[in-house]
Amino acid sequence: MNKTEFAFLTDKGKRENKEDFYGNVGDEFFVVADGVGGYAAGEIASKLAVEKALESFKKAKGEEVELEEIFKAANKEILQSAEKNPDWVGMGTTFVVAILQLNEVTIGNVGDSRAYIISDAVLRQISKDDRDEVGFLTDFIGIGERVRSHLSKTEVKKGDLILLCTDGLTDFVQEKVIEKVLASEVNLKNKAQGLIDAALQFGSTDNITVSLIAV
Repeated sequence: MNKTEFAFLTDKGKRENKEDFYGNVGDEFFVVADGVGGYAAGEIASKLAVEKALESFKKAKGEEVELEEIFKAANKEILQSAEKNPDWVGMGTTFVVAILQLNEVTIGNVGDSRAYIISDAVLRQISKDDRDEVGFLTDFIGIGERVRSHLSKTEVKKGDLILLCTDGLTDFVQEKVIEKVLASEVNLKNKAQGLIDAALQFGSTDNITVSLIAV
């Protein structure tokens, strides 16, 4: 497989604070997080979780990476930081991760930040939302000692695209529009910008973050 092309793009949108955070390790490990709105220090929680995940992946390099352990490490980092800083008690973050190895991608998530794969111009959600019938989050990193992550492995082929994103995109842009943007004949950065532009056009009131990974 050729070297993987990828692009990250984020926009604060109409929010005063930027609570989204993202990162990667080379062209193998990608993570997007969204600090939980309405809770203390969401912007700190997303940053702490992402940085801990990147650190954990790097430490596991050369060994089989256990994605569940990475989620647990990120969760522990948030809980311990909140214990040391009373102003941060209650902070949390959604979390979605992709590990790309050979012709397979491992996806993990907690919360409602999502992972999609578009293959042969067809968009498919891989992650699972932790939301109740009303739309409120039922789980996220930092909510408690136990991490209930959703994990899956999916085969990918050359030409497929992996999308990681926050709900600043998916709460406002229909999947058929996302699919159309990702299927357009433009480069990866322009596809990412197209998703941001669509979210703003459709009235997104949240931070918007997208990560696109071209297989």
